[in-house]
Amino acid sequence: TRRIEFAPGFHFSTTHVGGAPVPSSLFSLDWFANPWARLEFSGAFFSGKNVAHFGATRQGFSFLPDGRAIPVHSHGGWGQFTFIATPRLSFNVYGGQHDDRDADISPGGISRNMAGAANLMYRFAPNVIVSF
Repeated sequence: TRRIEFAPGFHFSTTHVGGAPVPSSLFSLDWFANPWARLEFSGAFFSGKNVAHFGATRQGFSFLPDGRAIPVHSHGGWGQFTFIATPRLSFNVYGGQHDDRDADISPGGISRNMAGAANLMYRFAPNVIVSF
């Protein structure tokens, strides 16, 4: 009924745009902790550059006035607390953000994206869940 899990991740690649290479690298850490039978805490953290191809905000790189492409440095993550009221009913609160380094983004770019929410989930059957 109790456990702690950690999972690091690494990524290295190159994006080719306009005939120029733009490096991409990322470090991530996922976690799950169940300190008491009715409480769970899960989430993830990431930090890197040129991470848009992972489903992040749209700008993975920017063009400088001289035409060179540079990677956008980013970091962020999310966390979720789950309270398990009964084997069928749970309450969840979660939030997260993606933050790009302002100096790397072009004018009009998105510098930060944040989200948060809460819900309850009821399990009618093993594969039938209703959430509000």
